[in-house]
Amino acid sequence: MARKNIKTIDVENPLYEKITKRSKEKNLSIHKFTNELLRQELTKDEFVKRVAPGLRLLEFEQESMLIRDDLAKKTRLATVSIRNGKLWCDLDEKIDCNHIHYVLMLPDIVNFKDKLKQI
Repeated sequence: MARKNIKTIDVENPLYEKITKRSKEKNLSIHKFTNELLRQELTKDEFVKRVAPGLRLLEFEQESMLIRDDLAKKTRLATVSIRNGKLWCDLDEKIDCNHIHYVLMLPDIVNFKDKLKQI
């Protein structure tokens, strides 16, 4: 029997197993946990777009991210990579700038976790 306001999606088995495990750890049903997880991800995405409207991830490689910066009058490209265990922006030549802050808000940052000394 179909329920109103409910849609079914396909989830790969390994991902479903992780969701099941996490939902049990949080003492939530899979339904509630998955909906909350998706809601949080969409909210985070909307937040990033609102606070950094001129920045966009163009490319992600194993050890760097290419960021398009339309905040200034002309478009600039910033490469954020790992240098000496820390994030480094080649455009600003700093470890602390808007591009670094933007990268830290992206889910892709988890791919750097083993290479970074400390965030």
